[in-house]
Amino acid sequence: MRKWLAVFIVMGMIISIFTPAAALAAVNPYSQGFIEGYVKTSYSVAEEGLQTPTRFVRIESYDGPEYDVRLHRDAYLTIDGIPTSLDAFRPGMEVYGRFQGMSLISLEGFSSTRVGYIEPEQKVRTGTVRKIDRNQIQILTATGEPMTFFVHSSTLIRKKGAATSLSNLYEGDRVKVYFDEVDGVMASRLEIINESITIKNLYRGTLQAVDNVNDRLTLSYVRVMENGNWVQIQHVMRVACASKVPIYQGSQKISYDRLKNYRGQDIYFVTRQLWGEERVEKIIIQSQYERLLSSQIQDINWYTEAMELKNNQNIGFHDGTIIVKHGRLVDKYALEKGMDALVVTDGRLASDSADVIYILNEAIDHNNAGQHYIYAGKLDQLVENSLWLKDFFILNEHEWESYHSEKQLYYSHDTSIYDLEEARFINPEELLAGDYVVGEQGREEGLENWHVYLYTDGDQVLSMVLQKDMDSLLNQRISAGQVVAVSDDPLVGWTIQLNNMRDWSARNQQWMMRNAGMRLTLSKCMIIKNDSVIEAADLKPGDHLYIVRDDFYGKLVLVK
Repeated sequence: MRKWLAVFIVMGMIISIFTPAAALAAVNPYSQGFIEGYVKTSYSVAEEGLQTPTRFVRIESYDGPEYDVRLHRDAYLTIDGIPTSLDAFRPGMEVYGRFQGMSLISLEGFSSTRVGYIEPEQKVRTGTVRKIDRNQIQILTATGEPMTFFVHSSTLIRKKGAATSLSNLYEGDRVKVYFDEVDGVMASRLEIINESITIKNLYRGTLQAVDNVNDRLTLSYVRVMENGNWVQIQHVMRVACASKVPIYQGSQKISYDRLKNYRGQDIYFVTRQLWGEERVEKIIIQSQYERLLSSQIQDINWYTEAMELKNNQNIGFHDGTIIVKHGRLVDKYALEKGMDALVVTDGRLASDSADVIYILNEAIDHNNAGQHYIYAGKLDQLVENSLWLKDFFILNEHEWESYHSEKQLYYSHDTSIYDLEEARFINPEELLAGDYVVGEQGREEGLENWHVYLYTDGDQVLSMVLQKDMDSLLNQRISAGQVVAVSDDPLVGWTIQLNNMRDWSARNQQWMMRNAGMRLTLSKCMIIKNDSVIEAADLKPGDHLYIVRDDFYGKLVLVK
């Protein structure tokens, strides 16, 4: 019995000594002669004495460890049985390789194993924004096909090399979109590479000559659209026009070479300011008779490409229609039911189609992805990074609404803060140290808390303007317009001249075109551009504005 016990003990010792090495040999690809798993990366290393670099591939085996494996110089490489090169083995591809010594003599990849896997941001699409619906965006790609994708909170959005938000994206902007999956619709990064075409002027004129050599058009009896009417500006005009500019007669596209055949006919065209001169961006040739209509779009039939206006008239539209929205040239898909529009029609009463549609609507947010708000009220409390308003007002759908409650909002060192009384910017430390909110002793001395206008992103204050006295909000009117001139008047301070003015009508619940421009004083005004307070001197001719005003005095201006 003792003899057999001794034998078992000796055998146990032998097993305990040799089992770990055997186990290691079982999982070591060099010992077993093959490796299978997933490609991580591939690379080449120059070795002394060798004319060509040695190729390596890093493989993650099924059980987890990663191996940097040398490829034999005559290694046979295939994917799905088809001979290929090492560059074709993408990260994530499943592979099986056989060794000859310490080098792989063959490596086979299986492309169908992980369908849809690509390197992060390897799928890229470029196109022009057609629609923005909260986090859903539709673009027109280079192939002419529409493509819809989504953005989420972690999507990186950049414009001119700096981070921005989806609220700064416009229809007509040209974008580059990056995806992490082949079939993915969730964007990982969105680059705004070219802003949409900002319109300088909308003209009507009689075509006299086409200069194909210098890319110039000559027109007579030139009129510009101002405040809903055509205003003659000059008898003869020469304007730059590139051969690639889209030209239409009705829905039919016309080549630039054929434009000269329409000499003597009236054309409508829009221009942009580029390199110090106006340049034509789109042309439509008038066919019959013009009518000017100002109404609200009640319904849109996309099948027949027609819209029904509030006055019950049906007007057609098409790819050739010049459509201006937020001061930018857009395509027909930017039209929406409920929009207020100035329409220039072409045709006869029963069969009118739109040559021009000028959308009158403006808003705090130009798309529904934004959550910006404008508050007005008296400061109630002020602490580090937080403030409270009591009995405040909020601008909702172009009308002030009052709330008899408290509202807590948050500010930071990124908040733009402007003291309107001293006409200077202050920082959060100066805000806290100042007398903008007074204590019991201050109230006994007749001091009061200051009033503020706040521009916020949700509950986060982006811009703040402080003033001692509260404005009469009942007298204020909401308007929109385009800057024609900016000047520093020695008597009243900074002023701007505006054209294409329209006012919000609470009674009609729509934007109404004004028949004249306006001069607006900005001496006591909060002006916001790109979420920060700017000074009146920073405004430029051509800027499109959303305005809160008290008669001829601006109170709050958003540069769109």
